[in-house]
Amino acid sequence: MLDWSQHYSPQPEIWEYIRKVARKYELYSKIQFNTTVKSLTWEEDKKKWRVVTVSKLANENEGKEKSTYFDIV
Repeated sequence: MLDWSQHYSPQPEIWEYIRKVARKYELYSKIQFNTTVKSLTWEEDKKKWRVVTVSKLANENEGKEKSTYFDIV
């Protein structure tokens, strides 16, 4: 059970909870920040989803495209 300060907690409290969960379960290494999904396609022959993403750092003019396959999206 969560111990929220109010029934509708303020944004900073919710944000801290999300950060705490991400640290606890070591999720930061699995998250791609500054990334946009360019396309999502079902690949019938592989029986997987192909997700094409574009990651762009603040100092880059063009993003880097990456293709990854997933069982579930």
